[in-house]
Amino acid sequence: ENPLKLHQISVEILDVNDNAPRFPKRQFRLEISELSTPGTRFPLESAHDPDIGINSLQTYELLPNDYFILDVQMRSGKAKLPVLVLQSSLDREAESSHMLTLIAKDGGIPVRSGTAQVSVIVKDANDNAPVFPQSVYRVTLLETAPTGTRVIILNATDLDDG
Repeated sequence: ENPLKLHQISVEILDVNDNAPRFPKRQFRLEISELSTPGTRFPLESAHDPDIGINSLQTYELLPNDYFILDVQMRSGKAKLPVLVLQSSLDREAESSHMLTLIAKDGGIPVRSGTAQVSVIVKDANDNAPVFPQSVYRVTLLETAPTGTRVIILNATDLDDG
């Protein structure tokens, strides 16, 4: 008799949700012109989760704000790409920057998540005309005043940078 027998078996290794989605950087910086129109899209970097199946990255969430929403696009395979979409016009003179929070979530129980801050710097456009403190100025000048005589000094302000 031969006490040694070979048996073929298959082993299925199940994934546990031991990893949270992670972004390549904790903070992203975007520079966006204040002339950008609503609907303009800004792709962001994806998070990565080494878990598989339902325990892997499932969705993204953008914390509520007044200017942007989040669209999640499917890329090749099952990769998900977060895209920031401008909802309302920006005005650098009113608010020169915005700090947004992007959250990546997996589908495990409990859900694990990772966050990244998206710093939006609003780039200025020459969208404001210079303004004088008064609309009308009156000066009196002698007709004998020599050429080059200073008549009036005016100051105008402009809310734009530069």
